[in-house]
Amino acid sequence: PLELNYERALGPMGERRFGRQADAPPTFDAQRPPLGPQEAPEGGPNWDEDQGGGEYPNSYYFYLPRICNHCTNPACLAACPRGAIYKREEDGIVLVDQSRCRGYQACVAACPYKKVYYNPRFGRSEKCIFCYPRVEQGLAPACARQCVGRIRFVGYLDDEAGPVHRLVNEWKVALPLHAEFGTQPNVYYVPPLSPPKYDAEGRLTGERRIPDEELIRLFGPRVPEVLQILEREREKQRKGEGSELMDILIAYRQEDMFALDAEYYQSKGPAENGASGHEVAIPVTSIGGRSAKTRGGGEDQA
Repeated sequence: PLELNYERALGPMGERRFGRQADAPPTFDAQRPPLGPQEAPEGGPNWDEDQGGGEYPNSYYFYLPRICNHCTNPACLAACPRGAIYKREEDGIVLVDQSRCRGYQACVAACPYKKVYYNPRFGRSEKCIFCYPRVEQGLAPACARQCVGRIRFVGYLDDEAGPVHRLVNEWKVALPLHAEFGTQPNVYYVPPLSPPKYDAEGRLTGERRIPDEELIRLFGPRVPEVLQILEREREKQRKGEGSELMDILIAYRQEDMFALDAEYYQSKGPAENGASGHEVAIPVTSIGGRSAKTRGGGEDQA
């Protein structure tokens, strides 16, 4: 295998490390066995990220994309002894003032969602900044704009024409994650639908594959009600009757997913923005297609 010259990368030119001259070219030893596994792999990359629950043929799993919730009452802000964490009045984004942070890590311990981390290289705490330079220009954060699954909606909760207000306040299908933590998170999730279970004879039943109790633990007691709304509206769409909710979630045009135009942003005063906060709705289900990842259950029936 090819022996890369790490000495050259790690040390000054000409310095000898590990018995080699740092500026020596890479060498190739044909006598040594090749690097890498010598046995045929039995699983794909990142297999451990897709470990599901349930038992065959009713196994399941779903993805839960998570960013900083930019809470209305941030635990990280309250915990910082340096006052280095602040919530912007104009949009509610929570940021860390790197000039004040001393790396005490009280914020890391305080965040119940574990979305603040300590950077040992710089001795500072860091977190998601919600791409605020983009937001100020009316652009969606990079994670939302580049999401190939088109599952993230971004906007202000008080913008009645925007998708976030309609999903959270109008249709009431977007729920906060672990609201019991009391921080009032400003990221909302549409609970995932799932295909029906198979019975012992291999026949489909009317029971959902993902247990309601598991979703209730994440998103609260309104989950069964929300799932009924989603199933009802999905059935209307299938019958050709049309559904406003399904149209919102399908988001035929990408611009319908992001209500962050610069004029709206600039027209809002600091006090007004501070009251409403910056809101995001992230559905973890793809309505009208595959709604939850399944294993061993044949075709997804969602």
